[in-house]
Formats: sequence, C-alpha cells, structure tokens
Amino acid sequence: MRKNNKLLLAAEDQLVFGTSLVGMRRARDDLRHALPGCLLLEMLDAKIARTKAADWPNVTSWSA
Repeated sequence: MRKNNKLLLAAEDQLVFGTSLVGMRRARDDLRHALPGCLLLEMLDAKIARTKAADWPNVTSWSA
C-alpha cells in the first residue's frame, strides 16, 4: 500500500510540475505497472502527448 502511495504521489507531482519527458514517462510506466486502470494514468499520458507535441519542431514547407 505504501509503495502505491509513493507511486501516486510521484505521478501527481509529474502531472502538476513535470517538465521532463523522461520523468513523466518513468512515473507513467511505474503507475501503469501498479495501477493500470486509474484516471491519473490517462491524465499523465495526455500531458506526455501535449509535451511531446510542444517540443516537436514545426516543420513546414517554408522551413530551411
């Protein structure tokens, strides 16, 4: 039970304050292993997707 609490706190921390994809993915993977169907996991996945999209360079036909 305590281990799950630590995983939940780490995932919540990454959801609110996380800026590193590595840290967010680690928290997501740990959470997926311990509690595969929780809502926090879905929210963390969405944040990871948004962060990846924001980090991806805008590639257009006009870029050099």
